Amino acid sequence: MIRATGISLPGSAIKMWGCNSVKQVRSGTRAHATGCLRGRNFTVGRPTARSCGLAAVLVVESLSCDHMTQYCDTNPGNLLLYFYFSFREKSKQVQHRCQSALLKQICREPKALREVKRLYDQAHKDSVPVSAQFGDVKACLDTTIKDLKGLKQVFIVLDALDELDNDLDDLQRTQMLQWIISVTTHESHVHVLFTSRSRSGRGDIEHAMDLHPDVLKIHIDAKANQDDMCLYLTDQFQASTALSSLPRASKKDLCDRLIGMADGMFLWTHCQLADLVKLPFLRPKDIRVILESMPKTLESTYSRILEDVSKFMLTEVVQALQWLSVALRPLTLQEINEACIIRLLELPIIDKDNQLPGDGVLSCLPGLVSRTIKDHDEYVLLAHFSVREFLMSRAAVKRGSSEAPFTFRDCTAHALIAESCIAYINYWCNRAPKNKMCAGAELKSFPLLQYACQHWAEHLNQTDENEQARLASAALQLLTRPEYITDVLSVYNPLEDWEKRPWRSWSRPSSSEHNLISHLGWAAVLGLPSVTTLVLRGTNPALNERGRIQDSTRCVSAHKI
Repeated sequence: MIRATGISLPGSAIKMWGCNSVKQVRSGTRAHATGCLRGRNFTVGRPTARSCGLAAVLVVESLSCDHMTQYCDTNPGNLLLYFYFSFREKSKQVQHRCQSALLKQICREPKALREVKRLYDQAHKDSVPVSAQFGDVKACLDTTIKDLKGLKQVFIVLDALDELDNDLDDLQRTQMLQWIISVTTHESHVHVLFTSRSRSGRGDIEHAMDLHPDVLKIHIDAKANQDDMCLYLTDQFQASTALSSLPRASKKDLCDRLIGMADGMFLWTHCQLADLVKLPFLRPKDIRVILESMPKTLESTYSRILEDVSKFMLTEVVQALQWLSVALRPLTLQEINEACIIRLLELPIIDKDNQLPGDGVLSCLPGLVSRTIKDHDEYVLLAHFSVREFLMSRAAVKRGSSEAPFTFRDCTAHALIAESCIAYINYWCNRAPKNKMCAGAELKSFPLLQYACQHWAEHLNQTDENEQARLASAALQLLTRPEYITDVLSVYNPLEDWEKRPWRSWSRPSSSEHNLISHLGWAAVLGLPSVTTLVLRGTNPALNERGRIQDSTRCVSAHKI
């Protein structure tokens, strides 16, 4: 299976793959949806997958992904489509993104291209292309799936459905569940396999499964992964100086005791080992004392980790956890360390002398965060979805004052990040050389710059009305300084096709096609109703002085004011 370190252990994904329920899904003898419920806190996160243990076969990761792909490839009448929801990437917590990804995969079938071309032509029928709406993408996907009837058995795997957040209207996950039920009810050649944690606070998932008896429910016993946990512990013991020096009998006793106490929770075991491996040595007589002092639950483990945070690093850790919990994309180690030095209530707001060296805040949060390398950059991630749930739950505040500083609401975290990004942009504009064309040097000196310029408005839009009103004037000040907005656009211009832009290539906006005259236009393009309202109410005298808002009227009318 997949260990907490993200490395596959040979031959450990076979057991679940061969069970009767999964065989029925593979063979196509069941023409309905299958829901796989894992024990709560059973899994541990990894950069590209959220699970380990027996659930890995149902998450289409590692060996299980190879098995499913091989099965479909060797049987021409089968087509495999899959999508991973992920709390670590906001872009993957969108139902529209899921439907689009499935549609893209189905385009491998020639018969599906007709409907996709029709959707493309519809979006490009005017001189200015528009993004396809969710309803159009869903209708196109449904039609292409229907057209494959009699030609293909379509297998769709949706991992971590519980990590798909509902929107403000509580529709996203509800609509996804309705689509799963609908497509499997009306199309006998479609088989959907989705996973979720049981008792995860996403009661609508299990409720929907209970309402539809045709949905096959598979419960995965959290204790069924003991063999995999033993492999993981054995490997970790060998890698640790303190643990490897223990007598064989002591290591076996420690392994058995940890597995018994873990109750199937891989992440719990991983967190306890994070403390054990830090010890310079470990004697057999110490084991009993250590085991007795270990927290019994994952929540109490998180509490103990936070209690051990040094008071000198308290502010940095609080900010880091909020950034990691609601960031719109994974953050690099350099970005999160830079974010931790922003002090919104102090002067100076940013002091480079306080930069964190090396691993920085990562060293303060063993067990709560993980790291991964991608494209030569080191990224920092929350170790598991339950960490975010713990930090954002009201229960955490009630359990004791020691945890209160670390808890927060989603909207307050977005407000912190939005305000921090605006402050960071102002700092860069004031400190950086006037010629800001050397992208490499700028990003090295200001590692948070790209994220701040690209996402500050998105975070502002995800705060509540009170926070938006409070931050509107700060956002307006940024937009009303021509030299500042020009510099920001050299890093990220929302009017450009960002996907086609060379990575980290900067250029000042020179074409009128990619530029607007007034700050009102940019506020509208960025979708900032609080800022456009502030301008239109006449609270900004610069609007009448500039007198150049003609270019913005169409943009403003397209947004709610």
